[in-house]
Amino acid sequence: MINIHIETDSHGEVEVPADELWGAQTKRSFEHFSIGNNLMPREMIALYATLKKTAAIANHVSWRLAEVPFKLIVQVCDEILSFSLCMNKAVLDGAARKFLIRQKPTCSAI
Repeated sequence: MINIHIETDSHGEVEVPADELWGAQTKRSFEHFSIGNNLMPREMIALYATLKKTAAIANHVSWRLAEVPFKLIVQVCDEILSFSLCMNKAVLDGAARKFLIRQKPTCSAI
């Protein structure tokens, strides 16, 4: 038996394999559309996590984001970055690597 978790959206509940990180809408897209096997490049995931973390920090510092959601966003982004950078398949090109290295001190310094 495959382990699953339940995700919900405005259309109701949907079963998602436990080892997948997507939500209900992505699961529905897989079921209803021929979206193929083209996945987002891993380096883009790391860059989006860096962008989201930086935005959360900026919004928190400017009092636009409360403490609890701020901590959750930063925690998840850190987990994504840790996972993405440890994967063998996540070989970043020079520009992406320089971007991440340049961003990390800025984020932790705030």
